Amino acid sequence: MMNIVVAFENGKRFVIYDNGVIRETNEEESIFIVKNLDKEKFDKITKSGKKIFICNDNEDICLSKVASKVFGRPKSCKFA
Repeated sequence: MMNIVVAFENGKRFVIYDNGVIRETNEEESIFIVKNLDKEKFDKITKSGKKIFICNDNEDICLSKVASKVFGRPKSCKFA
């Protein structure tokens, strides 16, 4: 099972599993979610080796967007 850890600017961290389960965690994040990005934030985050995801929605929607970007959504099968 794959997972990723994301963090918000307010310090909350969540682990997102590839099966869609999301839980709060204290693990070190690999993706940092920001509402807006400036050069100072960009430099600070990228120097620590983390990826940046810009999202202006609430936490639930941002987590859902990250999950769909990272894990994708299965495509439906079409039969002729």
